[in-house]
Amino acid sequence: MPKKSLCLLIVVALLVYVATLFFNMPGAVVVRQLKLPGVQLLGVQGSLYQGQIAQVMWRGQSLGKLHWQLAPWALLKGRVNEQVSVDGRLSGSLDLYQSMFSKGVNNLHLTFSGQSLSELTSLPVKIQGQFKVTVSKWALSGRRCQRLNGQIHWLQPQLSTLLGRLNLSPIQLEMSCSKGHYVAKVNHQGAMLVLQGNAQLSGARWQVDLQARPTEHFPKRLRVLLDPLGAPSPDGFYSFRTTGVF
Repeated sequence: MPKKSLCLLIVVALLVYVATLFFNMPGAVVVRQLKLPGVQLLGVQGSLYQGQIAQVMWRGQSLGKLHWQLAPWALLKGRVNEQVSVDGRLSGSLDLYQSMFSKGVNNLHLTFSGQSLSELTSLPVKIQGQFKVTVSKWALSGRRCQRLNGQIHWLQPQLSTLLGRLNLSPIQLEMSCSKGHYVAKVNHQGAMLVLQGNAQLSGARWQVDLQARPTEHFPKRLRVLLDPLGAPSPDGFYSFRTTGVF
């Protein structure tokens, strides 16, 4: 056998061997690297290629099973793409990567309904509409946020209350990292409501600082919902500040 052909055969054999090891890497090895505040991942089964988590728990409440499936065609483009879903509540895809200095996620796309979000909160209003999360880059150094470029889109947003329904215009939040902390900012100039502020997550501690100003188109019968926020500022903004720990 010619020397070039032998070298090529050895290289191909090594690539197949490495790919086989990669596909069969236990999912638990990857999941072990994840630590999200308030989230518990129980019963990890399968490999990186295909598997599931028997229960995803959020603050003691079960969200159901999480399934994942590797997209083989993405490997041809040098990407490790995973398709994920959580019992019909959430679906999407993401690219995993690992380098010498960081690990993280690229091209993350998730969708979930406002109803699914309402079921996880104790708010006196029902959240409706569709949420889309897009992240072009999410890099971690250890478990510290190194870089985050992403958005949260709330499409066809509605809030249902005992006094009626509030239809809002689409809202977008910008996500980033600041000194290792996660930050989401909003600057929404809607027809009914103006929203400004930010939320920050540092370890298990979160903080929200939000200002809301109803416009002249805000339904008068719903203005009483703003009363618990106190008196507005001279320019009409109601302030909402709260902190907590997951």
